[in-house]
Amino acid sequence: MDVTAADLSALCGIVNVGMQAAAQQLSGLLGENITLAVAHVTISPLEQVLPLLRLGNVQVACIWQQVRGSLDGSVMLLIHPDDSLALTSALLGNVPSLSEAANGVVQHEALTEIANIIVSS
Repeated sequence: MDVTAADLSALCGIVNVGMQAAAQQLSGLLGENITLAVAHVTISPLEQVLPLLRLGNVQVACIWQQVRGSLDGSVMLLIHPDDSLALTSALLGNVPSLSEAANGVVQHEALTEIANIIVSS
């Protein structure tokens, strides 16, 4: 696929419009001002994505979703595990103590919902 710098800049602008809509939805859920922005967009084969991220030994939570429609692709939401826990707590409020496995499931479901908001915006 031949994509110019102008194409990527236009795509970044379109994505940022969607991020503004997602931020408004998340602000409503959390009752706080949320700002989301995309500074850079790249188009890469999936097998080349991890090396591009240059995470090294940094551990992150990842929600990966396939998008099908007029434009097919994949979206990844990457978040530090501590931020994942804080975001889950902000969404769900005080929840009873859960086992580590149950807590992981709750975090995964909350992040999946957040990813759905971002992807669908």
